[in-house]
Order: sequence, then C-alpha cells, then structure tokens
Amino acid sequence: MTYLCLEFDVVVRNENGMCMLSHRGLGAHIEHSGDWVLLLMELLRNPVSERELHAVLGENYRCSAKVLLTHLEDRGFIFRFSAEDGNVARYIFHNKRPLWEKFEQLDGGKREDRLLKPPNVEKISLSSALENRYSCSMATSTELTPENISVLLTMTYGFFKSKDGIQRRAVPAAGGLFPLDIYLSLPCGEGLENFLYNPVESLLRRVSICRGSIRGLCNGQEITDPAKGLVTYVYKIAQNTPKYGPRGLQFALIECGHSAQNLVLGAAGLGIGSRCIGAVDFQAAEVAFSLDTGQVPLYAVALY
Repeated sequence: MTYLCLEFDVVVRNENGMCMLSHRGLGAHIEHSGDWVLLLMELLRNPVSERELHAVLGENYRCSAKVLLTHLEDRGFIFRFSAEDGNVARYIFHNKRPLWEKFEQLDGGKREDRLLKPPNVEKISLSSALENRYSCSMATSTELTPENISVLLTMTYGFFKSKDGIQRRAVPAAGGLFPLDIYLSLPCGEGLENFLYNPVESLLRRVSICRGSIRGLCNGQEITDPAKGLVTYVYKIAQNTPKYGPRGLQFALIECGHSAQNLVLGAAGLGIGSRCIGAVDFQAAEVAFSLDTGQVPLYAVALY
C-alpha cells in the first residue's frame, strides 16, 4: 500500500490574492489499479504549477508531489508535466490519452530541406470551397502532389503578396507573434516521413523518418487509415507567453482554428478531402517531430 498526498491539486487564491489550500485537499491510500483512475480524475480537475505548490507548502511538498508524479508517469497517465505555463500543463492533462502505437525514429533525425513550388491559389474559388467542404473519411482521387502541398501550406500559414506589394501572412496572430509550428506527415513504406514547414523560406525541412502511422498520431482513430497526409499544429510556448502569459495558449488555440479553416477550404478547392482531428497523441508527436518540453501538439487535419 502507498500513501500519496493530493493536497496540491486544489491550490486556490482567496479574496486577498493569497494562495491557500481548499477543503478538497486530501490524502489517498493506493491499493488497487482502479484507484489510479480515480486519482487521475481528481488531478484532472485543477492541476497547478510547481511554483504554486511551493508558495503554499514550502519545501515540504516536494517528496509527496514528486513521488506522486513519478508513479503517474510510470503508469502512463501523464506526459511532460514539466511545462512551465500552468495553462499548458492543464491542457496536457486534459488531453492525455494512452499511447496507441509505438513510435520510433528510423533515421536518427537526419535533416533534409525541400523547396516548395510557387503556389497557384487563383484556381481556388471560396464559394465553391465552402460548398464542397465536409469531414471526409475516404480517399479522394486528387493526389497530394508537390504543387498541391505548396498551395495548402501557403494557405495554412504562409505568405501572400497583397496588391500594394506587401507580404502578409495568410492568417492573423495575436501581436504578430505566430506561435505555431506546422508539421506535415506523409506515409512512406511502413512508416512516416515528417516535415516542418518553413513559411519564410517556403520550404519543407524533413525532421524524421519514423516507424508509426497517421492513425497512431491521431490516437488510433481508424477513420484516418485512408489519409494521404496529416498536418499537425504544434504550439511553441515561449513564442507568445512572455507577452501574454496564460492567455498565450488561448490565443494559440484560436489561431489553430484560423489556420485549419484555411487548410480545409483550400483542400476542398483542390478536390482533396479533409478531417479535423482533436485527439493528437502527445508522445507519438514528440518522437515523430523531435519536440522538446516547450512544444505542445494542439490540433491536426488529415488529408484524404
């Protein structure tokens, strides 16, 4: 039997702005595997940052908190709890799911750049794209050619030259900070070839070839099996939190919506199917895209 302290899960601020424990602070005796599920559900209600724990419990919290986190990590319940931003840590807790498929890099993270062809977006009609957009589940007859990939990524997060000759981004971003990284995953052999989109230089940088699948990145969703590619949105915490603090994640989520809408409409205009995916597997994405603790997968769009 193991005794673990759960008091730190319910740190709140009183009317004077002081951090203190709420009445939901408790301890738990862990005897059965089912107890871990109940413990996790309690943690999901209101996880807090390590800084807040220290403000309330001083140095005394460290032993029980670290033991608890170690046990939860060992059992796969939490992932990368070390995110400094409390909002991001909360987001990770709420979106953590069991690992569906084992991912591992096959090429040692070898980098390779591929220049994108100039996009031809004039053939896409907005009204036609709006009429034809739907959540797809079957492969379409239109291939993900280099030309089509260039159009889609440019519409997603790239640059357009306006009539006055000024380069502008395809989507807005709070403070002009653009805190998202866009990754493209394409099936190759028995694995995936993964690229990071560089909108400034209009190129794809290959970050890995890995064992895994689009279905694995989408947490085992069978409906993604026919997909020809996957675009994944990854939030760079340090890009906008210095200016916006906890609201940085909120802005990043909104900006994902802006960008994904452009992507699915562009796909519809080209005759390519799409489906938005909220259940991105954090651990699979970390391996496939070589992410660090300051990068958080938020969203994905499967292309059919």
